[in-house]
Amino acid sequence: MEIQSLKQVSFLYSVCHVVIVVQDWFTDLSLLRFLLTAEMLTKPTSSEINAKEVSSLKEQSNQLPNIVFVYNRACEKDYHPDCLNSMLSVTEELFRHSRLRYRGSVSQFQFEVVNATGISKSLTDINIFLLPIYDCNEKESDKFDTASAENPNSSPTNLYMGHPNYDVLYQSLENQILAIPRDSFSNSLTERGWYA
Repeated sequence: MEIQSLKQVSFLYSVCHVVIVVQDWFTDLSLLRFLLTAEMLTKPTSSEINAKEVSSLKEQSNQLPNIVFVYNRACEKDYHPDCLNSMLSVTEELFRHSRLRYRGSVSQFQFEVVNATGISKSLTDINIFLLPIYDCNEKESDKFDTASAENPNSSPTNLYMGHPNYDVLYQSLENQILAIPRDSFSNSLTERGWYA
């Protein structure tokens, strides 16, 4: 069963522009290692590789997808700078030698959606996005607006939460994912060809 799952994820790496990994908690290192193992199984997208096509190997790394880590059910402490620095550092350490594009596409620090004070500047471009627990009972008057984004001290509720409300964060995540450039693939790889 695990080998089949690895093959499927590896296939997704070959045909997707963006792979979104959603977890409830950050501490699932086995999933992160699973993603790296699937990367090793990713077949070259060119039909044959010979000495003249070695340069296509560099191009091949550009064809691997952007990988975005979304951690939902984030609580107030997850937005603390120490916790964020730990998450970013562990992800950087695990994916440092990966060909997956885990940096520069989606970040909650990009449009100052979440305050980056206390976060290591070298780690703010890692594709990690935290979403709090969705509260369907939240009143419209309690929602985080752009005026309070400029001055987080304007609302004691927002100061206590440590982050904007779910809708603002979700909209930012969606906009950033849709804005990721889509590179063209060198050939058409099909599921049939992959499993052959």
